[in-house]
Amino acid sequence: MFILNKKHELDFKLRIIKEYKDGNIGYDSLGRKYDIQPSILRTWIYQFDTFG
Repeated sequence: MFILNKKHELDFKLRIIKEYKDGNIGYDSLGRKYDIQPSILRTWIYQFDTFG
């Protein structure tokens, strides 16, 4: 089975980062909710915190 790499729009990433920052949900729950690996979410949030 061939799986394509998903590309996500910036506004989608920012919405998920905001949801995480609001403190109501963790990496694993967000990952399940949006079908994204928690490690990818951690990377997005790290990049946002580091680079803005």
